Amino acid sequence: MGSMAMPTSPPGRTRRSPGCLGYGGILFIVILLVAVVGHPWGLHMGGRWTPAMIWHGFGRLHASSGANYTLWLNIGPMAMSSRRSGRRDNFQGTAVLCTPQGQAITLDVFGKVNAWLNADRQPLTMRIATQRNVKPVLSFRLAGQWNGQELFLEDQGSMADSFRADGTPKGFAQGLRAPAENAQASLHYAQKAEFEAVCGAAQSSF
Repeated sequence: MGSMAMPTSPPGRTRRSPGCLGYGGILFIVILLVAVVGHPWGLHMGGRWTPAMIWHGFGRLHASSGANYTLWLNIGPMAMSSRRSGRRDNFQGTAVLCTPQGQAITLDVFGKVNAWLNADRQPLTMRIATQRNVKPVLSFRLAGQWNGQELFLEDQGSMADSFRADGTPKGFAQGLRAPAENAQASLHYAQKAEFEAVCGAAQSSF
């Protein structure tokens, strides 16, 4: 009597691969498309074509007290708008503030630019603050606009709430506030390595 052949189960369905992009790549493209449709100004910031929808640069931030900081910004439009402090932000990013003493402080950035197709010469405001659970808490605001390839900003006295007159951080609303202090900045497009070279030179001089 011949042996009975065992029934074979039908081959299972093979799960289709999302392709060479992968799920992460597809998600990135979707987020990018949402950002482009909602904030087309992100493709042209600071007098230049920015297809990655990111603008980064640095420059000197000079306070009327005599303190000189170096500020790095890396910002781009948000895929979804967010309400913070009673207003609707449409861009976010990170900043690094190099104090006159050479201390590099990493900060979060949230802001709003009143633009549609082009951010040049359009008013913008941003809130810059220490990241969560970082002490001392620092917070200040900058307002201004891009004028060609330069980003002009001023703090309207808000840095005095977090920094002493010599530029050392004291914590938000801590200690004495420098009277009638104002700080202004002019930033230009650059790579972070250029900023790090300047901030590193300041650190090595102390």
